[in-house]
Amino acid sequence: MPSNQLPDPFLVFLTDPILLAGILLPLVILAGLLFFRIRASRRFAALTKQNEERWKESAARTEKMIELLTEIRDHAARIAPNSPGSGTGNP
Repeated sequence: MPSNQLPDPFLVFLTDPILLAGILLPLVILAGLLFFRIRASRRFAALTKQNEERWKESAARTEKMIELLTEIRDHAARIAPNSPGSGTGNP
């Protein structure tokens, strides 16, 4: 067949459904994988940020609780410095 009678490659792709599917299907699969990978990555980033915020809130609550317990201990020591259970007071 002479070269001037060869079909246009673009028309061959459009007219042959097997060839068209064989080329487009892997591209569609790769695009889908990329889309879901980006989506999962964003979701993990959001969860990481949320977890970090919760950790900071938990640390702040723990520090507040320690401060309150220290304040209660100091207040109890001022009220009853020689309590009977401490062993330092008079019977």
